[in-house]
Amino acid sequence: MTLILTLLAWLFSWVFGSLGNSVNCRGNNLDLKISGCTALLESGHETQAVQAMAFSNRGFAWLSKGQNDQALMDLNQAIALDPKNAIAYNNRGVVYSRKRQFDQAIADYTKTITFAPDFASAYDNRGREYVKKGLTDEAIADFNKAIALKPDFAAAYSHRSYVFRTNGREDDAITDATKAITLKPDFAEAYDARSDAYIMKGMAEPAIADLTQAIALDPKRAFLYNERGIARSRARHLDDAIADFSQAVELQANFAEPYGNRCSAYAKQGLFDKAIADCDKMVALRPDDFRAYNERGWTYHLKGEDAKGLPDAEKAVALAPTNAASLETRAEIYERLGRHDGAIADYRAALALDTHMQLALDGLKRLGADP
Repeated sequence: MTLILTLLAWLFSWVFGSLGNSVNCRGNNLDLKISGCTALLESGHETQAVQAMAFSNRGFAWLSKGQNDQALMDLNQAIALDPKNAIAYNNRGVVYSRKRQFDQAIADYTKTITFAPDFASAYDNRGREYVKKGLTDEAIADFNKAIALKPDFAAAYSHRSYVFRTNGREDDAITDATKAITLKPDFAEAYDARSDAYIMKGMAEPAIADLTQAIALDPKRAFLYNERGIARSRARHLDDAIADFSQAVELQANFAEPYGNRCSAYAKQGLFDKAIADCDKMVALRPDDFRAYNERGWTYHLKGEDAKGLPDAEKAVALAPTNAASLETRAEIYERLGRHDGAIADYRAALALDTHMQLALDGLKRLGADP
């Protein structure tokens, strides 16, 4: 009798323990999810389907905690046990995206879509990877499909807005971002997307308003301060722009772009030494970025130290030979240094790339040369 009671007690303990672990493994608390799924996997009593579920769920928990390597190992196990596990493929795609392995991410999202063709998030995720590869037509097609499947999908509207802006479709970008904001008024990303389109249209003040709202919703994002600084600089609110660039680097000290942008703002104020110090910082952080050299070369030019600016201008052109702004900067320096043939050649090359570049047109006019 005692043996029977002991066996029954063990049986009840095992059953209810297994049930508790199963509930935790499927639950929302990440730590409990990890412990519950681990207990199921270590029990030695679960079916292959349950093991696949446990690896998949634990992989999602690791992913949510930013533990990408652990997530990848678990998701690989889940897919090995259940090769049609759409959620595991989707989550592994997220891991690959974080590791900047974009082709692998696209392959996994495509697998997700194969096994779950109505899964809107998979189309949105794959669209974002296509954007990173510059495949904007494919990205738009995926965002279209995501929205068709889920018409209230605010993120997909926001992501499509960014692509429309990249393709020069600013009005469509504004329409999509506004739709995303209507669906989700506390969505900082959508305000940022709309601000990008406003900036492209030369509408600095609405961009500033949207970025101010985005910052209120997400005040720790350095790039939002950088972008508002750009908008404020274009609106000639230079002191406010400098404050935003300073806040951006305060939040993220290795963020190169705000240093370059603050360099430009200081230069516009005639504070050339401060400007050059910031450009030096951008060059140190991004030694292969032509913009850093171009901005510093231009600052030396404005300061009247063209001989110091020339190596930077030449480096910028070497790094980006088809960038009109870099060619125009070098042309201005050549002109100041009396190297008129080189200046004329660079002004013409800049105009071939940007036929409306007024600085290049003005330079050729000063030198008595035809475009």
